[in-house]
Amino acid sequence: MRYLLSVLLLLTLLSCETIIEIDPPDYETEVVVTSHFNPDSVWSVALHRSSTIGIKQDVSKLYELDAFITIMSGPNLVDSLYYDGKGLYKPASFKYPLPKTLYTLNVDIPGQPRLHASSSAPPRTLITDYKIELQGSVVETPVDRVGLYNIWIEFEDAPSRNMYEIGIYRYIAKQVLGGLPVDSVYQRQDKFESLGPGWYCGFQSALEVDVEFRGGPGVSCTRLVVTDRNFSGRKHEWSGTLELAFSTNESRGNNKVLLLLTSYSNDYVEYARTLAENQDAGPFFEPISVYSNIDGGLGIFAGYTNTRLILPLPD
Repeated sequence: MRYLLSVLLLLTLLSCETIIEIDPPDYETEVVVTSHFNPDSVWSVALHRSSTIGIKQDVSKLYELDAFITIMSGPNLVDSLYYDGKGLYKPASFKYPLPKTLYTLNVDIPGQPRLHASSSAPPRTLITDYKIELQGSVVETPVDRVGLYNIWIEFEDAPSRNMYEIGIYRYIAKQVLGGLPVDSVYQRQDKFESLGPGWYCGFQSALEVDVEFRGGPGVSCTRLVVTDRNFSGRKHEWSGTLELAFSTNESRGNNKVLLLLTSYSNDYVEYARTLAENQDAGPFFEPISVYSNIDGGLGIFAGYTNTRLILPLPD
C-alpha cells in the first residue's frame, strides 16, 4: 500500500507543469560596418544596426541612414560617401583605391562617437610564367565539347605575410534570338581532378599548419587558398587539372578561361577565418566572435587585390 501511494505521488508530481516566461535581456544595438575594397572597384560601405537572434524584425529598419562617411589617406581626404539605399553608401566620384596605400574609414553618426578603421590593399601579384595544356583530346558531342586541361602558373611572392586564392572561371557567351552572342560572363569552376601540393580548401584550414588539402578525382573546392609560410619572398608554383565543357554553339575563339589570383590583407584573412569558424560551429555550439577592426563598432574594413590572366584553351 505504501509503495502504491509513493508511485501515485510521483506521478502527480511529474504531471505538474509550470510555465515560466523569461523576458529576453535588454540588447544594446551596435553599428555594423562592412567594406571590402580593391583597386578595381570604387568605394562602397554597408551600414546597419546589429540585431538579436530569434527576434523577427524588419531589416530595413536596421539600416543606418544619416551617417557621414569619409575615406582618408593620412591627412588627405580621398572621397566622401553618400546614402544610396538599402543600407549602402557609395561615392559621388569615381575614385579607385590604390594598392599599398593605407586608408582610414571614418563614420560619423549624429549623437555617437566616431567609428574608424584602417587597412590597405596588397600590391598586385606578378605572374612570371604560365601554361595550359590539353590532356588527351577533346571529346565532341552534338551538345558540347569536353576536354581535360592542366593549368600551371608561377608567381612572385611579396616579402611580407601573404595569403592567396586561385579562382578558375569558364567563359560563357550569352545567346539571344538568332544565336548571336551579345554579352559574356565567367562561371566559376571548382571541381578539380588534381591539385598541386600546399593548397588548402578554405581560410580556416589554410592557417592550421598540420592540415593539408589533399585533392582527388572530382574534388570540389570553392575557396582554394595558400599562405606563403613556406615560400615567403620567393617564387611559387600552382597547378590544377580540371574538366571544361563548351557549347558547340559557341565560337572556338571563345574557348578560354579566366584565372583570378587574389591577394588578401591580414584584416580580410582574419575576418574570413573567424566567419568560417562561426559558420562551421553549428547551432549547438557557443558562437565564435567574428574578427572586427572597427574601432567603436563592429564589422570589417579590409582590402584585397586581384590579378587577372586570360588563358585561351588549346583545342
